[in-house]
Amino acid sequence: MPFTSPFGWVLLAAALAAGWLLGAVTSPEGRKWRKRYREREVIIAKYRREMEKALVKARERVRKLERDAAGDPPPED
Repeated sequence: MPFTSPFGWVLLAAALAAGWLLGAVTSPEGRKWRKRYREREVIIAKYRREMEKALVKARERVRKLERDAAGDPPPED
């Protein structure tokens, strides 16, 4: 067995991890995942903008309904 000390096993683990990271970074598959990640970020940002608009509309509707329930006249814009 080539690794008889704990230090040898640590070096082996470090070499394996470094090789795995180097392979992941230089792999063409890595570009595909980065592209998918960026596309997903764009989709999430679009969804957030849509939900913020919907939230503003919902809050306006709640205010209007509360005014109507209280009998207050609508504000003049």
